Amino acid sequence: LFEIATTEMWVDTMYAGADHVGAYRQPVRDASQIWSCFFVLFILVGTFFVYNLCVGVIVDNFDRIKQGADSHAVLMTEAQVNWVRSKRAFFARRNFFPLTNLDQLPAFRRRAFLMLEESWFDKGITGCICL
Repeated sequence: LFEIATTEMWVDTMYAGADHVGAYRQPVRDASQIWSCFFVLFILVGTFFVYNLCVGVIVDNFDRIKQGADSHAVLMTEAQVNWVRSKRAFFARRNFFPLTNLDQLPAFRRRAFLMLEESWFDKGITGCICL
């Protein structure tokens, strides 16, 4: 059965099984063709089992390596890890360039700025673009 599951010369074994008529009797060609279906089904199930086993081992080893180190740095170089950290630190801020001198601006610019910061303005512009 291992020979069949590994698909090494399984056809000869299938032909011998399909030609079998009984113990100590001469084989007859295609005497029981139902055994051919058994061999094909066994190959399908055995192959899927072997592939599942291989994929499971690979995924298990990858998870073990990933948990042993920094989870995001497994496949990255040191420069890439530093780049990702700096991007996360940069985007963690709400305002990239906060206005500290809002009280010194003219009244019109101050009202315009506050209007542009409202969420309804973004939704209105998005609606205009969609039209």
